[in-house]
Amino acid sequence: MKLTSLTAVFIARDFCASIETVRALADALAERVVDVNIIIVANGAGSVTARTLNALASAIPDVTVLYLATEQHDDVARLLGLNSDRRLYFVLHADFGRDRGSR
Repeated sequence: MKLTSLTAVFIARDFCASIETVRALADALAERVVDVNIIIVANGAGSVTARTLNALASAIPDVTVLYLATEQHDDVARLLGLNSDRRLYFVLHADFGRDRGSR
């Protein structure tokens, strides 16, 4: 039995996973969930990361990028990601790319 819908919220700062990695994640989730939405919160990300995120959003359906002009606490970034979608099930991840420790 598949879940009806799921939103995965990730935070990106100065690094973002590759298009191939995000596509593999989206495909894996789609095998288990009918309607998947991936939200990436660019938490004070630089211009290089922003360009990569724009490419991700253009290349992969159901990827949404929210941009924060200045870096906020991770909890604030997660809440903005959650608030942008009204789903019943969510998956949260601390950092979308390299592990930078807890913030």
